[in-house]
Formats: sequence, C-alpha cells, structure tokens
Amino acid sequence: MRRLIVPCLHFGLMSLLLGLTPAGRAQAPAALEMDARGWEEAAPHSGEAAATALLTLRMCREIALANQPAIAAAQASLAAAIDRAKALEHLRGLASLSRDLPIRRKQAALGIAIAHGGLAQAEAETLYGVTFSYLSAVYANQQMDLADKIRDNLNDLRELVADALRAEPGKKAVSHPTVVLKEHHNVVNAYLETLQGRRAEAEQGVQLALAALREAMGVGSDYPLPPLPRKLPCPKVELNKEELVALALARRGELVQTANAAEVVCLEVEAQGRTCRSLARTFAAGSDIHARGVPTGIYDARSYRPGALTLEMPTVLAGSRGDRQTQARDYLQRAQAIDVKTRQLITLTVEDAYLRWREKVTQADKLEKAYQEHWQLSNKLRREIKFPIDMEKQRQPVPAYPNMDDLLHASVMTTRLLLEWKDAHYQALLALAALEQTTGGGFTVDFDAAPPCPPVTPPIQTH
Repeated sequence: MRRLIVPCLHFGLMSLLLGLTPAGRAQAPAALEMDARGWEEAAPHSGEAAATALLTLRMCREIALANQPAIAAAQASLAAAIDRAKALEHLRGLASLSRDLPIRRKQAALGIAIAHGGLAQAEAETLYGVTFSYLSAVYANQQMDLADKIRDNLNDLRELVADALRAEPGKKAVSHPTVVLKEHHNVVNAYLETLQGRRAEAEQGVQLALAALREAMGVGSDYPLPPLPRKLPCPKVELNKEELVALALARRGELVQTANAAEVVCLEVEAQGRTCRSLARTFAAGSDIHARGVPTGIYDARSYRPGALTLEMPTVLAGSRGDRQTQARDYLQRAQAIDVKTRQLITLTVEDAYLRWREKVTQADKLEKAYQEHWQLSNKLRREIKFPIDMEKQRQPVPAYPNMDDLLHASVMTTRLLLEWKDAHYQALLALAALEQTTGGGFTVDFDAAPPCPPVTPPIQTH
C-alpha cells in the first residue's frame, strides 16, 4: 500500500507532460526549462508557518515506538512468555515431580528469547514503515512544488507564444507562421486546463502520504502534524555489501527466533525420551513458541524473493518412546532447515537493497548531468527567442531564426530528466531505509542531519 502512494504523483505529472501530445508537432509544451532553483525551492510560507518547527524523522520514530500497536502486541507476547516461564518455575507438589519439567523450563526460557526477537523485528519493521512514509510525504511535498512550477512555466510559455503572435509581420522572432503559433498557443492552454485536474490528484497524493505516516506512527487520522520539509535529504554514505550482510546475520530478530526455535525442538527430542506414555504432549500444547517467516514469496520480471518456511510441531506425539523421539527429530530437521533458509533470505534481502541503492545512485548521477545539459540548452533557446540575434550585426548571410519546436523539445526533455532524476534519488533513499531494516538497525542513516540537496545550476536570466 505505502509503495503506491507517492509514485502515483510522479507518473501523474509525467502523464500531464506526455498525455496531450499532438502527433508529430510540438511534443510537450507542458515541460519548460527550470529556473536556477529548479523544483527544489520550497514554496513560500507565511510568517506563522515559518516560525513552526518542522516535523523531523526522529520525532516520528519516537512517537511510533510509543504508539504503534504492532510493537504493543509484540511486547504483550514477550510479557506472556515471561509469565509462562515464571509459572513453570512456581510449580510445586506432584506437578514438580514430572520428569520433563526441567526441559519445559528450558524451553520456556528459550521462548522468552524468541519473544525478544519478535519484539526486535516489530520495532525494526515499524521504524522502516515510519521512514518510508516520512520520505514519501516529503517527496509528495516536493512534487507539489513541481506542479506549481510547471504551472508557472506554462503561463510563461503562453506569454512567449502570445508575444510571437503579436509581432508585426516580417519582424517575428521565430520562424513559425501564424497558424502554427496559434496551434502552440492552444496546446499550452489545454495543458494549463489539464494541470488543474492533475494538481488536484497531487494534492490527494500528499494527503495519502500523510495518512500513511500517521498509520506508521500508530496515531489517529486527526493527529496534528507539524509542517514537513519540502526537500528530500541528500546523505553521503559509503556502503560495503559484505559488512551489511554480516550486520544483518548478527542482529536480525528473525534469526534470534529461528535459532532458538531449533533449540526448543532439539530439547523436545530429549523431553519425549523422559516419558513412557503412548500419547505425550509437546511444548506446543502449552505455548505458542514459533518463528515468524521473513518475507512472502515474490516472483515477477524484476524481483525474485522466495517465501519463508514456518515452524511445525503438533501438540501431541503418539507412539512408543523411540517413535516419538524419531518424530521429534524429523521436526528438528525442519526447524534447522528453517534457520538456514532464514539466513539465506536475510542475505538476499540485504543484497537486493544494496544493489537497488547502488543502481539508483548511479542512475541519479547520470540523470543529473543530463538534466544540467538540457537545462542549459533550454534556457539558451528561450533567451534567443526573447532576444533574437541581430543578423546584420552578426553578418550572417542567411537569417537563422530561433525555432519554437526546438525549445519545446528541449524543455520536455529537461522536465522529464528532472522528474526521473528526483525519482531515482527518492528510490535511493528508500533503499537506504530498507538497508536499515534488513540489517536490524546495524546500519543507520541520520536523514535529519543530512543536508537537503542544493540547487544544481547557476541562474540564467531570460528577462
């Protein structure tokens, strides 16, 4: 659900840029050149809003750790495991004479460790959900500013075309005849009308992102949130895949669960050897010791992530002592296989997040460079149209008028590259958040301390 919120803003704006394109001519008047501040400059705030402290990721995490129901449920499971172990320690009289009671007490103690692993897993998943939703909400704000900038640039382009239409015959600054300029003007007007509907969708996307953030924090829909930043952070990190995998295998709560669960089943083999009953209860009869699966299976064109295995143990084993122990050993083999499988899946999730981060960082760097080049070209063409070259002073043998189609093409490429660059940067940040979750908090990024990404181009005056 959370992954569907903000990408819809990105593709909504892209569809605005590309959806109304007439065949052949003028492919994207909606995409104009960015000014020196790009889309990154925050919208102006009122004096009261500016004085309000921005909501930080650290604040959201603290609220989530105190309010998220998933953590409360894991804490309740831990409390139940502790109380269960205490109950076994308090047994007196005939019940304390049971030959398997010492083993049950050991299993209960391992159950506490398993519950601790479940709590660690719940906390890690909660923190990831908060980070994901927070970055998505900030990205949504950034996209809203992008929509406003597109509107401003559309109005500017409409005025540019209108100026060309008002020019006296023979003194036009562009080479297009009047009928073509009128077509450009009509297309820009159509884009402006469509933008109003697209902006409404973007506003809804912002509200969805904030709703997801509140859910991740474990608060109600009416919980007041301070203003969020309007620029994504730009952290600089150096990553080593092998170190990340080692951190994950040392810290993940799921491995605490599966390793201790295998030990519990191993003790069950011994416990079954201490009773002569033909029907003997197992640890599963008096507790809910189990290991949670890591991920569900995903198989598609871009992802391969097999599903996790789950622990099995009946409440009663039937047969002679040797037969019951044989059955318990079979379940032990399954528990050990689960532990191995969990390690493999955790390694896979770490490698997947690392490779996604590296891919998106590389992609963002290339898109930024391409954006800068097209931004310079777009501004050059716009400046030439506003201030056409005096061909006589330049001693040009043949007048070479600036071409509006060239400007439109350069502008759409500039906007598309910037959209894709910002999206790649956003995806790289999400990969860093995933690495924190997959390493059990062994790797962390202080997004609050990271500076916002600075403007990337110097100003070029076109007026």
